[in-house]
Amino acid sequence: MAGDKGKTRAPRAEAGTARAEERLVDLELRFMKLERFALELSHAVAEQQGTIDALVKETKRLRERFPSFAPLSTIFVRDVRWIWWETGDA
Repeated sequence: MAGDKGKTRAPRAEAGTARAEERLVDLELRFMKLERFALELSHAVAEQQGTIDALVKETKRLRERFPSFAPLSTIFVRDVRWIWWETGDA
């Protein structure tokens, strides 16, 4: 009887190992996907930061060019351009 127990456990151990390997492969694939998504997100953030930096630079340039609009410096550049167009100061 003791020999029978050992024989029935071997297939279970192999099945457990196969499931562990399958789970490991699944986790590795999920990790690779998450890594790719993180890289894509990093590129998007870098692109957005470049746009923000360009807008800040443009805002500073406009503030220097038109000091009378200094109180409006917190308004987006497109809104300031609209104000200039409306007032004829463009």
